[in-house]
Amino acid sequence: MTEAAGLALGVVALWKTCVEVFEVVDSGRSYGIDYELLRVKLEVERIRLVTWGDTIGLDRENSTTQPDTRLQQSHVNETVMRLLGCIQHIFDNSERLQSKYGLRPSEGQTQNASIDVGVGPGILGAVFRRPYENLRRAARDRQKDTKLMKKALWAIHDRCKFQTMIMEIKGFNDNLESLFPGSRLQVAEALRIDVENSAAVEELQLLQEATSEDHEVLSDVASARLEALGASTVRSELLTERSTLYCSAKQKGALSISIHDPQSYSSKVSAYVYYEGQGEDRWWSRNEDGYVEPIHACFELYKRKRFHAKRKEKDYDLGTEDDNVLFSVESNSEYENVNPGTVTVKGFALDAWDYEDTNYPRESTVFTNTSDPGNITAKKLLRRIDELQKGAGKLGMLNCSDIFVNFLGTSSICLEWNNPKKNGGGIWNLLWQVILAKELARRLESKTDGGWTSGFTPRVLASLIVSDLWLRNVEIVLGESRFRLADLKGVENATEKTKAEDLKKKGNDVSAAMRTGLTNAKAQQEAELRRIDEEKDLKKHEGLRKAYVEQDYDTLMKGVEMHSRCHEQQVEGLLLFAEKMKWPWINEVRNYAEEAYSDLRGGQTLPADLHDWLFGMILPGQWFAFKIMTALILCTPSIKEKTGIAAFFDCGLSLPKKSYWRVRTVLGRVLGCLPGLISLCGWIGPSRNLSLVKHISRDPSAPIIVSSSGRGYDDTQPKEGEKIEPWMADMRNASNWIVPEPPVKQVSTCELKTIQLNRNNIGIGSIDDEEKVMYLAQLVFKRDDSPDLQTYKLFTNPVFVTPPPCRPGPKGAHEIHLRELHRYSEKNIWTIEQLRDHTAEDTEDIDVMVINATGKGAELLARAWCSERGKNAVIRRAGGPCYVCAVQAAGQGGLRTGVLIWVS
Repeated sequence: MTEAAGLALGVVALWKTCVEVFEVVDSGRSYGIDYELLRVKLEVERIRLVTWGDTIGLDRENSTTQPDTRLQQSHVNETVMRLLGCIQHIFDNSERLQSKYGLRPSEGQTQNASIDVGVGPGILGAVFRRPYENLRRAARDRQKDTKLMKKALWAIHDRCKFQTMIMEIKGFNDNLESLFPGSRLQVAEALRIDVENSAAVEELQLLQEATSEDHEVLSDVASARLEALGASTVRSELLTERSTLYCSAKQKGALSISIHDPQSYSSKVSAYVYYEGQGEDRWWSRNEDGYVEPIHACFELYKRKRFHAKRKEKDYDLGTEDDNVLFSVESNSEYENVNPGTVTVKGFALDAWDYEDTNYPRESTVFTNTSDPGNITAKKLLRRIDELQKGAGKLGMLNCSDIFVNFLGTSSICLEWNNPKKNGGGIWNLLWQVILAKELARRLESKTDGGWTSGFTPRVLASLIVSDLWLRNVEIVLGESRFRLADLKGVENATEKTKAEDLKKKGNDVSAAMRTGLTNAKAQQEAELRRIDEEKDLKKHEGLRKAYVEQDYDTLMKGVEMHSRCHEQQVEGLLLFAEKMKWPWINEVRNYAEEAYSDLRGGQTLPADLHDWLFGMILPGQWFAFKIMTALILCTPSIKEKTGIAAFFDCGLSLPKKSYWRVRTVLGRVLGCLPGLISLCGWIGPSRNLSLVKHISRDPSAPIIVSSSGRGYDDTQPKEGEKIEPWMADMRNASNWIVPEPPVKQVSTCELKTIQLNRNNIGIGSIDDEEKVMYLAQLVFKRDDSPDLQTYKLFTNPVFVTPPPCRPGPKGAHEIHLRELHRYSEKNIWTIEQLRDHTAEDTEDIDVMVINATGKGAELLARAWCSERGKNAVIRRAGGPCYVCAVQAAGQGGLRTGVLIWVS
């Protein structure tokens, strides 16, 4: 073992030397684009070598991967050492570097000039962040003990000879990968992930062109990423891009948003937020992005829990399988913005994903375990549940439909244990499912290999959530079986009564047989304990221990009761929800809710939804929103019979003086900006009451909903036929850069007069069928500049996005070149007085239509207009991005909404 370890250590040391020595070759940027591309080719081979070493476990300081056992084989070890030695040998001899590989001492330096190896910024550092950070970290660690190695800095002189050097190192890398089957695919996958998560356009362009001949797959990945970022891969434009550093400095700190579209194999849509000049995806800035934080422990159940372990060796978030499962959209903690009725940038992507998955579902393969699971006794299940609550390959089982519950399709979790005939096992199958899900969760939490499996489905995720809730919130109590007095048979006659009295008196006396039985039971118990202690075989010892403990969980002649550990917290949360939502009957709710659990323990029956609430057994997102409002209604005796329980998740609630709407419905999104409304646990309210309008036929002159596609602009690039030199002079002229003026503050006011529901016979069923009749919401406004009322029909359900703020540029707000000024001209800005006459043709040639909603009540009308015309919109308010960044966020290079509502 010592000799094998020594072999591995020798490889590690030589590999570290090889990956560091590449830095002795200058970047080539000062010598022209051809030399820089050659240097990038060499750097690609270095990144391959770094990633290969990480894959087989050589980077022991930065990775948890253990060294590949094949390194302990002498012939493999010797071959690896020879190949790495060849790479090191290339850089060892300065005469050979000049004569064979075409290098010369870098300009301004003598051959004796030197650099610190291992601390450079990295030519492709913005693309392959992880390998470079590992190199820098290793250099810092080594610096603590020894002075960094000094090496001369060389520049490329002869391109043909240097190409020979690149091809030799490429051959050595190919041979190293071939020694470890599987490592080639792992290296390619790691490089692909890095490229697909990079937004460094310039470096991606260099990578795409440099790898087009020798690494076509990597070049194609870079090309696809550039296309997703809206960048060019043409070399002439790459040369132009190199001349725009002045422009980039003007945009430093600007907000940049990118959308990753769904693919043929996946309906997932992703969104990322960056800052120009910094490039870091700000996935950690929760407060700055406007995410909503729970105000009570009870409300934490509204958001879903993550079960997969983060890969801690990664320097940034690559996501886990949790991110690839579309659950309830609103259950994602990054979905909703603090401004009611709006979502975050990532929330917009989640809505798009949900739309894509609902309307264009992809086929997927799901593993299901069809083997016979056998029978498990009740006492084994109870014992294991107790162990898990004390902290003491399951995917396929949890996908089974014949044994376990699909919680996504059940209306109440409590019914699964209160119905003994449910699924052939009732409570016992449910406990089995809870145990399996917990065992799976424990494995996922400790999983570090980063593998993926198609068995992780929304159904499995629901089981994990229910299992987690059960073990935290439910306590199983074994006690005497309860008998209903009404079911007991009365005494028939005097003879039976006399026998009963005699039997009762005999029970008061302890017989000799009972004393003997008790003594024997104690002796047997002591013998079992001795047998457990004396058993040396660990497996048998554990089996005896479990069998002994399970005696306490025998259900014979015992009743099994479920007690809630969180009922007080749930009642507190319900009352806080009622208070925040200004529920008209809050005192009535308080009186009922505080006694509900005591009534349940006393033998009374509660509605299933209220039972779920008191036990905290609720799935997150839409299920939680449905349960909290249903529990509120059920705890209000004066209205619960008349109001009833909603038929759908997205049903709103209209009361005589108030109304409440779900966050993802059109009324929730449009009315969210009204003063006094809040968003809490999936509900927007309290809003004003509604008025129902008798049915009217749809007006044939009503506007046709047209969603303009908009088009992107790249006005700062040279025009067709324009010479580079004049263009460069124009771009570098400081007087041509200005800060555009945002929409001016409006003094006009707009007031919402009424919210109407219009009966509509376009839906299913007859118009007299109250269960199936369809309604169309419409808002009636009064503007101070017109005596007439204006009505906006809410035909569509738009998404409104609140973007995060940008970071200040050189002049605070970000500048634009005069060539871009037309995008921010007054003709693109519409006041609310002009919206009624707007047609699709008016804005078909512009990228972003800006609605000036700075007047009082104007934002609500702007949202209503978006609903009527079928427009998503970015909403900018005080504290948000500058005017330039807000327009870009709504444009084709950002979220592609084509509409910006400027509130303040």
